[in-house]
Amino acid sequence: MIVRHLPLTLMLAVLLVGPALAQPRMSEFDATIPTFDVSGPRTITESGIYRLTRDIEQIGTLGISIFAPEPIEVILDLNGFEIRGSVYIAGGEGRIRVMNGTIRPTRGFAIGNEARSLELLDVELFAGISDIGTPSAIELRIGEILRIQRSRIVADRCIFATSTEPWRFVADHNVFECGQEPFRLFGQAGGRIADNRIEIGPAAPQPLIWPSGGDTLFLRNTWNGEPGQRLVFVGDRYRFAGNRFAGASFFINGNETQFEDNEIDTGVWGVQPLYGLDIRGDDTKLRGNRIRTSPWMTGVLVTGDRTRILENEIAAIDNPALRIFGLDSLLRGNRFNRASQLPFPFLIPVIVVDPSSDLGDNLCNGEPCFP
Repeated sequence: MIVRHLPLTLMLAVLLVGPALAQPRMSEFDATIPTFDVSGPRTITESGIYRLTRDIEQIGTLGISIFAPEPIEVILDLNGFEIRGSVYIAGGEGRIRVMNGTIRPTRGFAIGNEARSLELLDVELFAGISDIGTPSAIELRIGEILRIQRSRIVADRCIFATSTEPWRFVADHNVFECGQEPFRLFGQAGGRIADNRIEIGPAAPQPLIWPSGGDTLFLRNTWNGEPGQRLVFVGDRYRFAGNRFAGASFFINGNETQFEDNEIDTGVWGVQPLYGLDIRGDDTKLRGNRIRTSPWMTGVLVTGDRTRILENEIAAIDNPALRIFGLDSLLRGNRFNRASQLPFPFLIPVIVVDPSSDLGDNLCNGEPCFP
């Protein structure tokens, strides 16, 4: 199911390296809620801190059940132990935190079904086998926020979350090992995904990351995939900064997309998409990125007005490094390279832009693009 596994000690090292790791920004819970010891499968119906005193073996598929048709606050402290079953949350009004341990079911999700908010801190989650569809470690209807910090998630699909209300997704300093798909999030409207390591298996289809959303910051993440994976984002005001993507191309449908200081290497694909980075929307800004694409792929395509392309290095083979279909573009300080394996490479332009563009001091294959 998963092609790469990190031991827990290595995972923690990965999470703690890099930018200074601030204290987790978790929600405030009521300080007066009581504490209970848990030594076996249990059904929780009232607010409290529930602390495991031993590993818990499943009964059927459930290890812990939390029923919250009314607003309650539950902290499930795994206390370094393991639940060999699922944590089932029902009712839709609970504010739930799960921390400090492992959930490893034999079948189905590790955590599901519905919650007002769910926070995960210092946990390892695994998905069990599934008779129907792709198994997910987290499978949830969420009301307000899903927050994951300093955790490791291993599954064919790491997270499946949906809602009829706008909700936020926050993920900091995690390791996601996803055999087919990292995140499938419906109704998500805002969030921050920062300092994560995301590993994708070779059998992955096109990972559809955000079918709807926007207003999300994707910051300093490392994506290790296999050539042939396409990341799809739909929504306005996505910002990607300081990330490293290997084995992926992008399709983004939305306005005010920003790419700053990212490294993107699509790898060599067997069945080619048309573009390494395909953005459909106005007011796109690319600054300081390094982008390399597979043969026969255009490096970057932007369809929209007022595009800003500043100080990037974009390389393609046997296709233009850049195409812009739109008015009032600005290009400054870029280096575009178009290599060729064809006998007549001069037939393929290095860049294609509208005559209304402000073209500035750019280099195409080492020479001024527009002398």
